[in-house]
Amino acid sequence: MRLFIFSILVAVVGTIAVNGQTQPEWQKFTSPGDKFTASFPCKPEVESEPGDADNAVFISCAFEGLVYQISVLDMPPKANASILQSFITGVEKGFGGKIVYKKDFSAGSISGTDFAIESGTLVGEFRAFAIGRRIFTLNVAKEKAVTKKMELEKFFLSFKSDK
Repeated sequence: MRLFIFSILVAVVGTIAVNGQTQPEWQKFTSPGDKFTASFPCKPEVESEPGDADNAVFISCAFEGLVYQISVLDMPPKANASILQSFITGVEKGFGGKIVYKKDFSAGSISGTDFAIESGTLVGEFRAFAIGRRIFTLNVAKEKAVTKKMELEKFFLSFKSDK
């Protein structure tokens, strides 16, 4: 979990200086093992890390002052339905901020929670949901002053699962 939050913060701080008007070339990413697709505005990098969960995979890219990331976390076999809320609380603590927006969402067969966390001048907008024992989190981290709502929505809505 700490690596997840740290990777977001490092990537945001490293890309904040860029804030032009270049149009992204959205690229479809397919994860064969996790059976999902999503579109990113740049070529994403994939990292796997051992951690508190059995498996953690992070797919991310930075473009125009925004960091786009999908995390896939395998949860322990004894995890229950409250694990998603516990995960959201952990993200809030790890981000070092406070939740300023939280709402349930439903998109096709997927339902979960959209939320935003502010910490200093940074904001992270998240969509978290569980499919089986896996927690998926789509997030965009940025400076508060950066406003690119259309890109955020396009990223969130691009996620499709074969499960």
